[in-house]
Amino acid sequence: MKVPSNATGLSLLGDRAEADRIIEQAVRSCQTTRGNGSYDPRDAERVYFRMTRRPGHPRSIGRALTQIARRFCKEAEISCAACPIRQFCETGRSNSNEHPAVPFIDLFCGAGGFSLGFEALGFTPALSIDHDPSAVRTYNFNRLTSGGHGILADIEDVAYDTSLRGLAPLIIGGPPCQPFSMANRQRAASDQRDRLIDVFLHATMTSQAKVFVIENVAGVRQREEVIKSFGERVGYVIFQREINASDVGVPQNRNRTFIFGVKAKTCAQHSEVEATFLRLLSEQRLLLKTALRDAIRDLPALRAPYQSNATVADSETVGFAVAPFHGGTLSQYTEMLNGGKNPQFLFNHRAKYLNGRDREIYRLLRPGEKSDADSIAHIMPYKHRAHLFRDKFYRLKWTDVSKTITAHMYYDCHMYIHPTQARGLTPREAARIQGFPDSYFFVGRPNEWYRQIGNAVSPIVAGEVARIAHGLLALFGETDR
Repeated sequence: MKVPSNATGLSLLGDRAEADRIIEQAVRSCQTTRGNGSYDPRDAERVYFRMTRRPGHPRSIGRALTQIARRFCKEAEISCAACPIRQFCETGRSNSNEHPAVPFIDLFCGAGGFSLGFEALGFTPALSIDHDPSAVRTYNFNRLTSGGHGILADIEDVAYDTSLRGLAPLIIGGPPCQPFSMANRQRAASDQRDRLIDVFLHATMTSQAKVFVIENVAGVRQREEVIKSFGERVGYVIFQREINASDVGVPQNRNRTFIFGVKAKTCAQHSEVEATFLRLLSEQRLLLKTALRDAIRDLPALRAPYQSNATVADSETVGFAVAPFHGGTLSQYTEMLNGGKNPQFLFNHRAKYLNGRDREIYRLLRPGEKSDADSIAHIMPYKHRAHLFRDKFYRLKWTDVSKTITAHMYYDCHMYIHPTQARGLTPREAARIQGFPDSYFFVGRPNEWYRQIGNAVSPIVAGEVARIAHGLLALFGETDR
């Protein structure tokens, strides 16, 4: 096994912009052996020394990393496949043992939620594109192949590129939903991003994909005629499917529309595609709703920081970007997320800043109460505009599903107040509610973690969509690879 050149040369950088990079390097270094192929604990100890000198970092992380390295990084039997943090390791990436799979293109890939659901069913990304730098870093970091497949680019610069032709039989994407959202219709009416649907369709035509899938909020149906017209002109049969995440076991009320396009040139092909699609829909298994308690109850209790911009003050109280984790018994939901394995590290579990007034509102609200509750009437800042801000604050209930996780958490978590702790949900809690495994590490600043998670397609919902796409691709023999 090869030691990265930075294994013993990490430098401490005080600014938060580089903190994630240090963590990535440190964890990766601790998973390596020395150049002669034998593990030397001093490699982990050197990184441990540097990490624990960083203010607020958990002193136990070096010991935990050393234990994992001793267990999985032995010269005689390297066990990358079983290692719980192999995506952080250069060797783990090179030993990922990838098998031939059906390639796909993911436009607007974000942090990788849509891709993750397809990868779980045997697809592999041939090309993924997004314009958010931190999201692309997250996408690539969590792909076990060295370097990943995510590209930082504007989709309009790619959609007309003839190199897309024949690259993959499937193209998927979730264009920005804000132009179609009912949350702010005045702003949405002037949002020029609605044209990105047209750009996606042009990329589909350029690629000559057999199947395409668009994900968006229900408001995307206002472009239904445009999409149908495209299908008639280019030769795609168009279908729609609405999926509420709670119906497939995800603990949130998240309703999304998926538009499928399938190549069909003749009436006979049209009939066969339609029959296949209806059959695939009938095979969907509706699951009992997963309660919020089953998703996040085992995560450590935290307290919101009361100092603004305290982005480097990680601690046992407010949480860490990376920390050792010894959780309790897995629920059926978390067991499914993590493939039956207990996570040994906890990523991105850090509380968001609260000012004094909001902290008091969080404390007083009872589970299920919102902005119009009597318990906060005396300090409610928006009571004179109650008709606009009835849902500004909401305290979640253990026994119910969460509200839709959105990128608004970048700004505040008022609609996502923890059921028993006076704070908003952490990025890790939001990621679990979305359906990301605990091993998925979000890169960037804490607010960027929220944005990436809120913009993502739930990987579990994506898996259901991938099942349908797989069945449709089978009509073209594309699943026999």
